[in-house]
Amino acid sequence: MFLVCPQTIGKIDDEIVSFTQNGGWQKINNLLPLLARSDEQGYFLTHDSEWVYAVQSLVGNLKDRKPETAAVISTFLEKWKKDIDDLEGTDYDDLEGTDYDDFEGTDYDSSG
Repeated sequence: MFLVCPQTIGKIDDEIVSFTQNGGWQKINNLLPLLARSDEQGYFLTHDSEWVYAVQSLVGNLKDRKPETAAVISTFLEKWKKDIDDLEGTDYDDLEGTDYDDFEGTDYDSSG
């Protein structure tokens, strides 16, 4: 696990808010079907989909500081989880409340 100073957290939050307000999540949403079609094995949207865990952790971390932004991201995240569930049969709803500490040893292990 790594520590981030409050000023850095504030700057990151501001960037995420700006990204959200400028339609960034919708742009990602528009690209996901194209990625799925271009990936013959469906790796990006079906194989472990660790990016889902990262976005879910982001939402969990933002809920208290930026609840409106977290709500917008959650809307997209729920859609993406359903889309992936339909493709893979994985139930991401069982992962509520997870954070990076739960992924020790994965690509999202921040301990180095």
